[in-house]
Amino acid sequence: MQSIERPSEPPAALKSRQAQASRMQMLQFWQLESARRDQTSVPTIGFDPEDTQLRDALGQMSRQKCAFCEASDELLVHRFRPAGNALPLAKSSHAHLYYLWLADAWENLLPICSGCVPIEPQFPVRGARCPLPSLDQVKVYVATGNGVWSSDSPNERALLLDPSKKRSFVRHLIPCMDGELLYGTLQGEVTIATFDLNRSERRSQRYHAYLSRLNDLRAFLKEPDRGDPEKIFDFASLEFGGSWYLLLRRLLSHVPINGIARNLTPHQIAPAFHRLAKSADALAILQRSLIGLQREEPALRANGGRTVAPSAIKESVTTIQISNFKAIEQLKLSLKVPAVRSMERQGKTAPSLVILGENATGKTSILEAIALALVPAATRSALGVSWSDLVTDPTQLGVEQATQALHAEIRIGLTHNNWMGLRIEEHNYQHDSSLGYQHMPVFAYGAFRRFTNSRPRSNRIAHVRNLFDGSTLSNPEPWLRTLRQDRFDMVIRTLRDVLAIEGDFDVIQRAPGSGELRVVTAITEFDGTTCYNRTPFQAVSSGYRSMLAMVCDIMKGLMSPTVYPGFESFQSAHGVVLIDEVEAHLHPRWKVQVMSRLRAALPNMTFIVTTHDPLCLRGMEEGEVAVLQRIATSESQLDSQMPIIIESMEGLPSVADLRLEQLLTSDLFQMLSTDDAYTDRRLARIADLIAARAREEVLNAEDERVLKSFHSDISSALPIGSSEVHRIIQQAVAEYLARRREASSHTLRTLRREAKDEILAALESL
Repeated sequence: MQSIERPSEPPAALKSRQAQASRMQMLQFWQLESARRDQTSVPTIGFDPEDTQLRDALGQMSRQKCAFCEASDELLVHRFRPAGNALPLAKSSHAHLYYLWLADAWENLLPICSGCVPIEPQFPVRGARCPLPSLDQVKVYVATGNGVWSSDSPNERALLLDPSKKRSFVRHLIPCMDGELLYGTLQGEVTIATFDLNRSERRSQRYHAYLSRLNDLRAFLKEPDRGDPEKIFDFASLEFGGSWYLLLRRLLSHVPINGIARNLTPHQIAPAFHRLAKSADALAILQRSLIGLQREEPALRANGGRTVAPSAIKESVTTIQISNFKAIEQLKLSLKVPAVRSMERQGKTAPSLVILGENATGKTSILEAIALALVPAATRSALGVSWSDLVTDPTQLGVEQATQALHAEIRIGLTHNNWMGLRIEEHNYQHDSSLGYQHMPVFAYGAFRRFTNSRPRSNRIAHVRNLFDGSTLSNPEPWLRTLRQDRFDMVIRTLRDVLAIEGDFDVIQRAPGSGELRVVTAITEFDGTTCYNRTPFQAVSSGYRSMLAMVCDIMKGLMSPTVYPGFESFQSAHGVVLIDEVEAHLHPRWKVQVMSRLRAALPNMTFIVTTHDPLCLRGMEEGEVAVLQRIATSESQLDSQMPIIIESMEGLPSVADLRLEQLLTSDLFQMLSTDDAYTDRRLARIADLIAARAREEVLNAEDERVLKSFHSDISSALPIGSSEVHRIIQQAVAEYLARRREASSHTLRTLRREAKDEILAALESL
């Protein structure tokens, strides 16, 4: 890391209409009444981290290098101070506001590579954070319209090193010959950890860069009059130039030559080596200095150790592999992982998956398998499952004289190349993990999420048992009443993303004395006066209550140190949420928003849910939907003794591009139809009807109607031409409709291609 000069003139991108609209949105939020602002999440505002104009401007500032690791890599736009929810959160109802006002400020932007992007919006300070700016200061900033925060910089002692403000890193960072960066101060330690500066890739790159430059340095000392040695001292231009300077500075402190100072600035390094080159044994001195430098590193490492408080692992699920588990003989599912790490995702969320399928396609079994593989051993044992019932038994599936599998296996792939695995045998199991005894928080809910006013006893399986036994969910109101005010406001901020489906509200208050929760909504009368409607929190629909109870159960678990050690905020919390039949008890208005709302409320939690309803696909993107179907083994690529297997379809359309009516009729929901079920069955028989007519069989009135409607639909979409061409196309479409319901995804692609080829050939003959 080295000092970066920031131009005083901001780039044009920060003066654009889009940038000003973003600042106006921030101002509107800042103008909210204080109590409502405390219970409202900060808005997602500002630039795309891949914005070309801003990237170019910041890249020029740093000579196309990451401001933190100094690698010449593809750059993103980074907010040094987070745009809200800066961690660690203070015990304050307005802690989430830090540092929203600086979200798009030129002084707050730095170039960063994707590997250095913090996983969480960390910005620790020594002591208290700076005072919040006044509304007048925010208004002046927005009115200026150029993205420059003209008021004073935040008055606080930041623990992250800012290369655009700090002029020297000598005390803070200590580079080693093997590429590792050690710290000399708390600021150095926090900076290295936050930006992951010692990740293996960068450490190896620094090591090889140092080796190459040391060879160049030896060549210079051997023959000082040949070549141009200055390039190895051009620290501002060199990749890893800042740490290279610090390493040479350390190295020169071991050189026993008069006239070479110990505390050298970057501009004094080259003259010092020129002075060394005049020595007759310069190479030997360099070698002895390197040995001395390496000998002091073990002591430096020993002094750099600190005790780290326990925290939950920051992982997301990437793959699910299941074999011989209940009716699932073999299945692999993948989750789409965002290319940009968490802090720069600007409203994007963790990997999630919606699993579609008819009944008996193993949807619930998949959720159970995931839960069993991820939960701690004590939870797994306390669930009391019968292990022998989990291994696939062919006789239970109607297959006689088949060989029973000896064991079931579940393997869950995680980010950062980690994994967890579970091997289930007849009476026991074996669990293995690349993370050792660390576990992810898991919350699992079945299709029957009943709401009760009782308060079930909390235990180690409280947040997963509903998936396995349908146990009731508790009324969240007693828990909400007991929360400290800043924690209560944090919960309501998160709940607002979910509750807003029913309509906006101002605040949720706890009544003095009773603690009863009331939803307060401001209503403007005709004469302009404002009155307030206070609705009891419990006066909501059953579907609403069950969703509320489930979300509160998740948040209660995340705030528990035994479930999620080191919890700081719901926006940064990582874990897995499993929900069977997510659409259960929900109004259609909820169904179309439930996934996007849940993911907005808990953006770093991985949601894996099942559904029968296409409305629940709203909010999902390409690669975030899996469709399961039961197909004949003969239609599959799998060598199986079962007559029927469960398959995940391939080549699905992007749900993000489909309208609701298209969702209902696409291959994603070939088990459903926008027409009534009776007509749907008739459409599946069109090929049989055409064949029957060719045999001159008599069709009933309904069959005639279906066939006539089919012919009409095809003809209206075709140009005027040969009736034979129309007949060929009708035949091709009819056969595709009839066969697609029973086809595997591989066969489906073949059927679609064959139908298209027949239609194109017929059209070309016109």
